[in-house]
Amino acid sequence: MKRLFSKIKVLLFIGMVGVLVASCEDIMSTDSNRLTLADDNLIDSPNDSVYSILGILSQVQQISDKYVLLGELRGDLMDVTPTSEMDLRDLSQFTVNPSTSPYADPKDFYAIINNCNFFIQRVDTNITVKAYKPFVKELAVAKTIRAWTYMHLALNFGKASYFTKPILTVKDSEENFPQLAPEQLIDSLIADMNTMNPMAPASLPGYGTINGVPSKLLFIDSKFLMGDLYLWKASYTKSTADYEMAATYYSELMKEGSYTNRSDVGVRWNNDFFLAYSDFWSVWITSTTGVGELISIAKLANNDYEGTTSQVALLCENNKLASSKPMNDLFEAQTYCYYDPVSSSAKLYPGDLRRKAAMRTRRDDDKTIITKFEYYNINFYRTALLYLRYAEAVNRAGKPSLSFAVLKYGLNSTSSKDPKKIAVSDVSDNKLYVTKITEDPRFEGNVGMHNRGSGNSVYNVNYVIPDYTRYSPVVVTDKEGNPLKGADGRDSTVLKPTTIPDLLAQAKSDSILFVENAICDELALETGFEGNRFQDLMRFSNHRNDTEFLARKVAAKHNNDNALFQKLKERNNWYLPLKQ
Repeated sequence: MKRLFSKIKVLLFIGMVGVLVASCEDIMSTDSNRLTLADDNLIDSPNDSVYSILGILSQVQQISDKYVLLGELRGDLMDVTPTSEMDLRDLSQFTVNPSTSPYADPKDFYAIINNCNFFIQRVDTNITVKAYKPFVKELAVAKTIRAWTYMHLALNFGKASYFTKPILTVKDSEENFPQLAPEQLIDSLIADMNTMNPMAPASLPGYGTINGVPSKLLFIDSKFLMGDLYLWKASYTKSTADYEMAATYYSELMKEGSYTNRSDVGVRWNNDFFLAYSDFWSVWITSTTGVGELISIAKLANNDYEGTTSQVALLCENNKLASSKPMNDLFEAQTYCYYDPVSSSAKLYPGDLRRKAAMRTRRDDDKTIITKFEYYNINFYRTALLYLRYAEAVNRAGKPSLSFAVLKYGLNSTSSKDPKKIAVSDVSDNKLYVTKITEDPRFEGNVGMHNRGSGNSVYNVNYVIPDYTRYSPVVVTDKEGNPLKGADGRDSTVLKPTTIPDLLAQAKSDSILFVENAICDELALETGFEGNRFQDLMRFSNHRNDTEFLARKVAAKHNNDNALFQKLKERNNWYLPLKQ
């Protein structure tokens, strides 16, 4: 952020130092006997609350680079180069040294959690001004940031020390905090978030614009987070109810924020000569003005004088981080569909144009540079990710054609009423997480997410769900219902779409897997390099109870390294070692 945030760091919680993590047995250690303000200090004035929340946001800034690097270098889309530092190489190769690597140290995560704990404990939400309680909004912000930080802490390190009171003294740090694995921690986070009624309309602090950025973009969105928590929970429980709760939160956020997937957002070939293109995507996914794509971000400075800078942006510019071969191959494997409404004809062309918008080739050395960070944003949550997470949830809730419509046709009334686009069985139960979008005219202009880089997917004959229909022999009868006999004297039979439950279930299961693979690819094409990838692969592996899914994807980046493949088949090897 700008210099303002740097100053706030000094003002915030005078005397507080970062929480240090030594080992699993001694998870909290400090070299100061008092880490915060006096025990009786309360946050009971607007200035106190504003400085406190902005100070916490400045700490979120400080982990934003780590958010990207931990999420992408361990995945299959971002790679190191010959000039990359050893710490980055170790992260990519799953050889992080717990004694020396900065990526093995979770102290920055715990520092955020401890400051949130302090704020939550000390803010006086009972103060009333003209029948209005001004600090309730800040309390919700702090709880949401704490839950989001805890979620990423556990997903990166495999466990987290769970504490909800601030660590104020050495004695406090010596308490034996429970060590919770992700599946355990998520239940605690959901329970804590539910104390704030997160399904209610969001009410955020009104801090105005901070250095050109609307303050609402700097907060972690609570509904998006709740959707994520339930999606992760469902990946462990396999419960349809949990998948539907995730979809419910995602759809409620779409409706509340009027987050649509517009037809004018994308990278387009100008005509069917496929020589020149127009980019209406890059600026849209980085713009911080108006109601657009972004939902929750960390905004960083472009130089040290103005505040916290992005090392990821610098690493990309210096070609120390690059697109991987699997990522490049995925872009090239797509089929662009150019549709001419005048002639009602479609022409197909290889490749997804988002590759040209997400990367550029330097003229001086012909190196391909990732450009997604040139506006100094780290995107935590944005509209495309919201729709793709929704698609992931409804697919696993047993609605694959509805999910695929999010990619190909768009989530809207027209698609929901067309059985050729969305199966009647996927919408006939009138679930609110479907109808609140499809019956709202604001979303009628929604298009498929694949359109953002692959043209008009509605007319793309290569982008369809294969026919997984199972067929069973049915006896042919006359008008009276008597079996007709063949020349051999046996009953005549024909193959018809099966009604056998087991075969119907297998056909749907095949469709769900196909759509999930398509979602996984679309997440790469649309949100690649932004910090989500490794956790996406973890979650998809959980959905299908198949650790080889993640192992195979990551090993492909390393020339199908069998040793790495075997290593990542073990779930415990997905997590970073804790600093010794």
